[in-house]
Amino acid sequence: EGSEVTYGSTSTTEGKLSVPERLYSSVASRAGSSDPFDPWASAAKLDENGEAEIEIDVPALGAGDDRKPFRYTLTVRGRDGQGSFANASRSYFLAPCEVLGTLRPSAKVAKTGGEARLSVRAATLSGKAYGETTGRVEFVLRKANGEESKLGEAEIKTDPEGIWRGPMPTSGVGTVLARVTLKDKKDAEWSGEASMLCVGDGGEPVARVANLTLESLGGVLEPGQTAEVIALLPDGWGAGTKNEGSVWITLSGSTRFDTKLVQVTGSTLVHRFEIEKRFGSAVYASIAYPTSTGRWEERTVPFRIIPKERTLSVAVEPGQLEAKPLGRQTLDLRVTDSQGRGVPAQVSVGVVD
Repeated sequence: EGSEVTYGSTSTTEGKLSVPERLYSSVASRAGSSDPFDPWASAAKLDENGEAEIEIDVPALGAGDDRKPFRYTLTVRGRDGQGSFANASRSYFLAPCEVLGTLRPSAKVAKTGGEARLSVRAATLSGKAYGETTGRVEFVLRKANGEESKLGEAEIKTDPEGIWRGPMPTSGVGTVLARVTLKDKKDAEWSGEASMLCVGDGGEPVARVANLTLESLGGVLEPGQTAEVIALLPDGWGAGTKNEGSVWITLSGSTRFDTKLVQVTGSTLVHRFEIEKRFGSAVYASIAYPTSTGRWEERTVPFRIIPKERTLSVAVEPGQLEAKPLGRQTLDLRVTDSQGRGVPAQVSVGVVD
């Protein structure tokens, strides 16, 4: 169990790491029967056609493992008579469905009645775009007390790049769940879920939280725009375990810009403030309040500030979508300013396999 002071709850959970397990090694299988100084002396020989057949026993799946996707990687290393080496690797997949989905809402937090979108990407088990496939999405609103109500559903179809985008409903206060099901070419189904918080202006509880939680709206801002910080307060956060009390709001950066005391009623606070030039390139919004135990609860969120006239856009277009090993690839780069005019610039290009 975790410390209630440290974690705010009596227990914590940890995600399990996926550690690859070696199923077979030809070197290990010959241990004790081969020359310890030259393991290649007893390695499998290729015939005159450069071929060899090796059988590897794959262990049986455990109870319930048939519902999980597995990836097997086979790696072969060879040596010729002149001592030159060559490597080859190939992946094999065992899964109930050959399509994997990635779900991403356009924002972690949205305002009721605001605009939000959901992006769905269908990929193969190896991570490549799956292409066109069908499925459905169901939107559910989960209130702070755990009650769920259906907001709507729709049939979806991904484009040739495996992408589908559509609006998410923001009609109610709570957690909006997007439950997506995708089908592969054999009608096997993959299911996944994504969530987004939807907040109002009346202090209504959005979700049950153990600690003060802050979220920011607006992304990258520029002077003159309005920033919004969302504070989710735990149940009974105020004096006498009431959901009301005083909260300190501080804006800081290179110095302390502003501090004010506001009265809050409810479990949600939406605070708006204008981005000023004196903030520089960033401003930090802090919210704090005294707890019933006598200690202070405080959280901080950053806001990045970039004036529009200082922004540059970089467009990259490859000469060919797929390149062969050891082949050549050409990239066309264009750097433009905030008005779309080309500008001289220095760029760096990184290539990742």
